[in-house]
Amino acid sequence: MEQVPALLPAADTPSPIARPAQTAAFFLASFDPFVFSYCTFDFPTILHHVAELHEYELLDRPESLLISPKSLFLQSSVRFRFGYERQQRLALVLQSLLHEHDESDRSPVSCAHALGVACPLLVPFLRGVCLSVETQHPFAPQAAYVLEELLASGFVSPALYLDGDYGDRRNTLAQLLQLVAREFGSRSALVTGLLLGKEQATPQDAVAVGRLVNHTLATADRRRLDWSLKARGAMRQKLTPKHGWTLGPPLPSSGQRKK
Repeated sequence: MEQVPALLPAADTPSPIARPAQTAAFFLASFDPFVFSYCTFDFPTILHHVAELHEYELLDRPESLLISPKSLFLQSSVRFRFGYERQQRLALVLQSLLHEHDESDRSPVSCAHALGVACPLLVPFLRGVCLSVETQHPFAPQAAYVLEELLASGFVSPALYLDGDYGDRRNTLAQLLQLVAREFGSRSALVTGLLLGKEQATPQDAVAVGRLVNHTLATADRRRLDWSLKARGAMRQKLTPKHGWTLGPPLPSSGQRKK
């Protein structure tokens, strides 16, 4: 069975190549809402929201919205291959999707608020880490040293910090990592979150942990299939409800669009 690396320092973790504050800055910069949203939400969901927002021009050639998520993360300027106007319209759709998600109780943003997390960039940092890990960025293992510093002192930089004593910080990071893992389908984030939460886990938590693991693995599988479609840049079948694609409300006629 493939071993899933945890995002914590270990014997095989590469030596730190920068201070935790500098490393944290990289992961914070890695979180681009456009990129994260495109990588997180599958293509049917994006197209459905396109129709809900009446951005019908994007549905004229939906296949033109397909691009490799890994390429998009490693070089975000490739988004302009969509064309400037289409890229701007797509940005509004992706922003709306992420905003709706973050307003729900499924989002780690909502969880952070409920836990009283004062640092507004903690969740973006964790999301940037997930993007780096799942796109196999060579810098991804360095996240272990940032998480270690957050646990040890609670302060990495003015942009990244976590209040409370050690136990509080450990519990907060465990919960947020588990939610980010479920959100993105990141097995490394899941393993890390479970390891951090193990000390406070009770036998009654076993069922909830099982559901979390199953949900995260299912999300990971769906994301791999979605990324494969996006990277391929073409669709093998027409987008119709028959094949599971729900493109929002019925499209208006061309005459209605012009009104």
